[in-house]
Amino acid sequence: MKKYLGNVSAIAAMLGYVVIIVQLLSTDIRASFATFALYFILGVISLISLVLQKGNYKLLLGIVAGSGATTVLLIFRGSFAWTTLDTVISALVLVCLIVWKIQGARAAVIASTIAICLAGVPTAVQFWQHPQAAAAPPWILWFTASMLSFFARKSWKLEEWFFQAMTAIAAAVMVILSIRSW
Repeated sequence: MKKYLGNVSAIAAMLGYVVIIVQLLSTDIRASFATFALYFILGVISLISLVLQKGNYKLLLGIVAGSGATTVLLIFRGSFAWTTLDTVISALVLVCLIVWKIQGARAAVIASTIAICLAGVPTAVQFWQHPQAAAAPPWILWFTASMLSFFARKSWKLEEWFFQAMTAIAAAVMVILSIRSW
């Protein structure tokens, strides 16, 4: 049963990105290539770190596939903006790589998870200031994916639950902030 929860978590995570891709293709919503590319890189760092630690990585397969597909779409759309957020995420990526080199894969799991959550703070602030109910569906899917992956864990080793728990909390905050306008 836990094996299936892990697989479903990856699918739910990808579906969150499908929602974003459909929104990007059907509206004039602008998104930054750099932001999604950097999230993709943080996801790859987390994924490789969890695979090396033999941890619970299937959720990250969905996240990496989805953020990668979104990045490719944004390349084709020509969305090449660079924001302050992108500079912050770049610094977080660099810190994660340094932590990985010095402390190893387990520390990289912690660092990249924290970096992904911190990189979402500006979005949380934006949702606080301007609730956007239309932004809720991907976050609902990512919350669901994170929870499914959390329940798919094999043990209480950090590699099995930390990323899932932290991203579930972050996604829950985003859902609450985005639906305040309903």
